[in-house]
Amino acid sequence: MDTYGFDTRLRHLEHIVGSEKLGPDDATLVHQTHTLNKELQALYKANKHLQEFQQKYEPYHKLLNPTQSSLELERELLQPETKLELVLAAHDDMEQLAKTLQQVKQLEHVVNSKDYQHVDQLARELAPLEVAHSEQCHSLGKVTSDISSTMNQYNKLINTLSEIFIAWDDLLSSMEQHVSALEKGNAVI
Repeated sequence: MDTYGFDTRLRHLEHIVGSEKLGPDDATLVHQTHTLNKELQALYKANKHLQEFQQKYEPYHKLLNPTQSSLELERELLQPETKLELVLAAHDDMEQLAKTLQQVKQLEHVVNSKDYQHVDQLARELAPLEVAHSEQCHSLGKVTSDISSTMNQYNKLINTLSEIFIAWDDLLSSMEQHVSALEKGNAVI
């Protein structure tokens, strides 16, 4: 007797998979499965709700999965009310997950658009530019450092010259005052 309907589900899956005709451009079933697995792993890593659900589910997975636990152990550890509470507690998370998956499905056309078909080719073309840009950034840093150093030297020179001119101005002003005083003294005589 098939308690969980596995035989029926398996026959239905075999019918679906076996009845599809693969064209010359289609990948093998193994390749499609591998690609789907990668996409699901990427979706799992990018979706925090799935990860939160997994963290909540993980401690109880042996108790909630009848293929991994005995019915007797389930009866001893979890009452039906407790199982119902666990399912109800995860209800909001499951609804959020359903909404997120619906949004992903709605945005699928964006990811599969023609705009992104040439991304790999453009990435290969941009690789040399990335190297050149890195070298240019390094050169820019060196030139900026040189200009900064030159500007600091220039500012120090200007400050030194300004101090010399101020000292000369003070000296000339002092001499002019002495000459004026002497001229006034000679004019009086």
